[in-house]
Amino acid sequence: MVKRVKAVLSLCTSALRLSTIISLFFLRLRFPVTVALLCLSLSWGSHAQTALKPPLPDQIPSGCKKVVVGAHPDYRPFHYTENNRLVGLSIDLAKRLEKDLNIPFEIHSPTPWKRVLAEANTGDIDMLIGLKDTRERRKFLNYSYVPVFANPSNVFVLTPLSSKVKTWLDLISLRGAISAGDKFGDEFDEFSTIFLNLAQAQNAESLMKMLLHNRVDYVVVGRATGYSALALINDDSSGVVESIIINNGLIYLALSKRSPCAPLMSVINGLLLNYLKEQR
Repeated sequence: MVKRVKAVLSLCTSALRLSTIISLFFLRLRFPVTVALLCLSLSWGSHAQTALKPPLPDQIPSGCKKVVVGAHPDYRPFHYTENNRLVGLSIDLAKRLEKDLNIPFEIHSPTPWKRVLAEANTGDIDMLIGLKDTRERRKFLNYSYVPVFANPSNVFVLTPLSSKVKTWLDLISLRGAISAGDKFGDEFDEFSTIFLNLAQAQNAESLMKMLLHNRVDYVVVGRATGYSALALINDDSSGVVESIIINNGLIYLALSKRSPCAPLMSVINGLLLNYLKEQR
């Protein structure tokens, strides 16, 4: 089962990269995101027949009385802060899981992302929805084996610099920035640690303002998140373009290894597959 998912996602990664390149000339955001979501539907739907049914009472761990859910406070459109509470697609998914698991879910108050990760490490937060799978995070998190959303990560630059930024190596001599706590996959994270000097911003909107005001030469951020941030900024952002695709942008659900609810992952995987079956 897992091998088949990986095979489908491998093909989808190539399609997603091609769609993003095409989008530079045509549809900007919607086309690659549509390709990504189609790929996820294919990978999840290919296992719909093996999806688990909603859990029976004896499948719920005895110590799991509620599930505390955390997320990045500013990662539109998946999860973000509104009226001092988390909202977005990830929170909608959490509410669906709460109903089907029949366990109370508590949505954690908006908190800086690094602190959210630290609380998941200690088990004070049980579940994270919508984050990259990295080797560092796997030390304290168990991930769903299928992704829940797609948000390819890109390097954004101002138009005059776009012809000069084609590979990771081109970033070495430039000033860059990311949102505090963001990860982009083991390969790029290791490359950036060794070769890049990256400033950190509080959120994606701050990142884009830094770029527009020439405080940095480039920013690295999720594609949908970056364009969502630009939409919130009143400055003229037409000169901001994508230059390098960093990763395929697949983001996952994860449970803290120290959470009493950690054994729920197998049931959650089955529910996620069922959700995709409904959409086919």
